[in-house]
Amino acid sequence: MKTIYLTANGEKILDNKIIDHEQKTKDLVRQLGETCKDDPDLPENVLFKEIQLKLYREIPAEKSRLLGMKAAAIIVENTQEFQEKPNDEAWIGSKVTFCNTNDPDYIQTITILGALESDYKNGIISYDAPMARAMIGKKTGDTFNINIEQLQTYQILAVKQTLGQTENKTEI
Repeated sequence: MKTIYLTANGEKILDNKIIDHEQKTKDLVRQLGETCKDDPDLPENVLFKEIQLKLYREIPAEKSRLLGMKAAAIIVENTQEFQEKPNDEAWIGSKVTFCNTNDPDYIQTITILGALESDYKNGIISYDAPMARAMIGKKTGDTFNINIEQLQTYQILAVKQTLGQTENKTEI
């Protein structure tokens, strides 16, 4: 699995997903036992087959994926790169305000965080999103291009580091 970047909050989200996964496993084992008790004709029981599929295929695959993410994760705040990054340079944990150079009245603010924290409706995008990849490393006044439906050029108006603050959500 490729390296993934998580903020400390993203690591908590991942840890909670792993804990929730453990609880789902326990619940399915309990359901499997109840199904066995309630229906002696298990080969014909559709619910029994569904639980078995989840318990023996889907759950182990998801557990493997989550644990793989945990093993491949680098906590951004713990990296030397983060410690040395200038506050005015866009990176994971930055709140970036930018405008479309063809329409300077179109101003938007987003926060770049880890993939597990993405919430576009609240202005939070993953560092791996095309918009974030185009912004990372840029400073106030720099421009970047995004080609979605057509090539658009944007200018960064402000960059502010948000990691370590209690609230990462921004208006979009």
